[in-house]
Amino acid sequence: MAPMLWLAAALLCFALDQFSKTAVRHALLPDQTVVGIPHLILFTYVQNRHGAFGLFGSHAVVLIALALAVLLLFYLAVRRSIARSPLVAVAFGMIAGGAAGNIVDRLHYGYVVDFLQFAFWQAYPVFNVADALILTGVLLLFLVSSEGGRHSARRPETVMDQPESGGRAAWSERRHDEIEYAPTPEAERALRRLRGGGSGEIDAR
Repeated sequence: MAPMLWLAAALLCFALDQFSKTAVRHALLPDQTVVGIPHLILFTYVQNRHGAFGLFGSHAVVLIALALAVLLLFYLAVRRSIARSPLVAVAFGMIAGGAAGNIVDRLHYGYVVDFLQFAFWQAYPVFNVADALILTGVLLLFLVSSEGGRHSARRPETVMDQPESGGRAAWSERRHDEIEYAPTPEAERALRRLRGGGSGEIDAR
């Protein structure tokens, strides 16, 4: 189920990203800004010919190749975990869907449609839904990896603290034999006298 889950998440994220960009391109002119959420979000249509969040150069082929290479590295790093963890599958789907959205923009328009801007931090680069999805997916993978590392560090202590059931049963059996068949002090003294040649009187009780 998990392999299909990451693909479903990727398709959903890709569709959400493309829908939002299409809406912005029809509603706004390049470099036009409108208030989305007062004091929080502005919608500013920017045709970004650079990398994510306005970084790197403006060479489309290089940026597409870089995006594909990074996506491949992420897949190689988490491909085994995808089959075991639904959260990892969703996180990778977010990264793949967001990356695909920006790659399609570059292939189709020659630029990426950015439109989200923080009203309280306008110096921060304008970004889009795909960028937000990629960042969220990376953070989720980091959290899952950190949690998995803590569990692995605790697991050996848990195993060592609990003895095997067979060992515990054998110890109980030996202890039972020692208690049940332990000789009395009088029997020990009689045994010592017999070993010493049978001399001596038996101690009065």
